[in-house]
Amino acid sequence: DFSLQWSQDIDDRTQLFMGPILRFAVEDGASLQDGLVGGGLIGFAHGYSDTLTFGIGGGVITQIEGDLRFFPVIVLDWKLRDQLHLTTDLTTRFGSRSGVELVWTPRDDWELGIGLAYEYSRFRLDDEGTAPDGAGEANAWPLMMRATWHTSSTCDISLLAGMTLAGSLEVIDTDGESVSEDDFDPTALVGIMGRIRF
Repeated sequence: DFSLQWSQDIDDRTQLFMGPILRFAVEDGASLQDGLVGGGLIGFAHGYSDTLTFGIGGGVITQIEGDLRFFPVIVLDWKLRDQLHLTTDLTTRFGSRSGVELVWTPRDDWELGIGLAYEYSRFRLDDEGTAPDGAGEANAWPLMMRATWHTSSTCDISLLAGMTLAGSLEVIDTDGESVSEDDFDPTALVGIMGRIRF
């Protein structure tokens, strides 16, 4: 996934944002260029107080073997207490993952979070199998816990653990018709992630 975001202050408390999205999603053995999709998003966020920022927007992206996909954009940063806030700015965000996370900051160099997200992906299939050159689609609700160590002002390391809930897989042929669809059992998730800011 590649994305850029441009933002413009409308006033002291309101900000407009927009940007393009470029994505490559393919099964092993499929051509990378056949899994190219693109789109963009636009929205605004407003600071209603020193403890609450809320905003909305929308986006659109092309789909492999499907119509345009429209999706909502929700911006939330709500400070519940000095060390506790609710946010949609997920540390674990990647791809088409969006959701909400409750974050506790017991110390300046540590954060603990628990969040629920929605994850969607559609990808190009290879030229074999039940739907040659078709598309696969996966949907799930990852429930994640994390511990983030701010090693410096520009570097973070996060340990992640959780479970993927309510997952489903669908196979779509080149005519855009569903060939098969099935749910999958909850799956454990573990990971480590590093982030460097410039």
